[in-house]
Amino acid sequence: MKLKNLFLMAAIALGAMACSNNNEPGIEPVVLNGTYDGLVSMSVMGKNMGNSFVSFKVTSVSDGVAKLTVPELGSGPMTISSFDIEDVSVVKEGNTYKISKKENESIVVNEVNYTVSDVEGTVENGKADIHLKITPAAMGMAISLDFTTEYAADAVVGKWAGNLNMTVEMGGGKTMEMEPLAMTLTVEKIDDNTVTVTTEEFAAMENMTIPAFTIEDVAAAKAGGNTVTLSKDDFSMVIGGSNYKFTSFTGEYSKGVFTLHFGMTPDAMAAMGMKISCTFTTATSAEEE
Repeated sequence: MKLKNLFLMAAIALGAMACSNNNEPGIEPVVLNGTYDGLVSMSVMGKNMGNSFVSFKVTSVSDGVAKLTVPELGSGPMTISSFDIEDVSVVKEGNTYKISKKENESIVVNEVNYTVSDVEGTVENGKADIHLKITPAAMGMAISLDFTTEYAADAVVGKWAGNLNMTVEMGGGKTMEMEPLAMTLTVEKIDDNTVTVTTEEFAAMENMTIPAFTIEDVAAAKAGGNTVTLSKDDFSMVIGGSNYKFTSFTGEYSKGVFTLHFGMTPDAMAAMGMKISCTFTTATSAEEE
């Protein structure tokens, strides 16, 4: 009887040791949680379909397992609503978290069937690189998504081709709507949240040409959804030897569309009540140089 009790106690002890292996001191569960802002590139058969500033989210479910939340993608009739990819594997190697899912996953988004495949990526020091493919059942061709953590300024850097629309107020209630002018704006990065904006030369009105100018220290910030905003407080600058006062300088980038608004008044004509209101709009994103 004593011998049986001894074996029983030994079995219980071994079982307890086996159950405690995952909780030994120094062995921590692999947990990854975070929201990562950046640019996602969508491509089909190697052709780029556009870039968007979005947020991917990783949520830990259990030791070494996470949920990956993909943001809303595309626009108009091509919009794909946000969706979750379940049971994503997370492995930690040094300071790097590697995420992957080998099995394909079938999902339904807005009553459309998709297949998600080739999910892989890394997260290191708060920077995420995530890649996956999503194939609409009716399309048969995979849409490749390549996401990289970037900051607000990165989303708007590049050359933007579009139209500059102007309204000229002459004082006394007289207003002139000018014909839209084709223009390319150049946005360059100063730091993660600051850019410069450079215009081309343009004619504000007959016999009044404004040389190209660069606006420094424009603040770039992430707003709600997939939007980046630009702003700068009222300021003055010399353009072509004349001093101009700028007001209401704001901009926005969302889903590949870039807009910019500002008012400018030459000091020499301020007393006459003159003000040039400018709105730049581009319908599609331009490629960076």
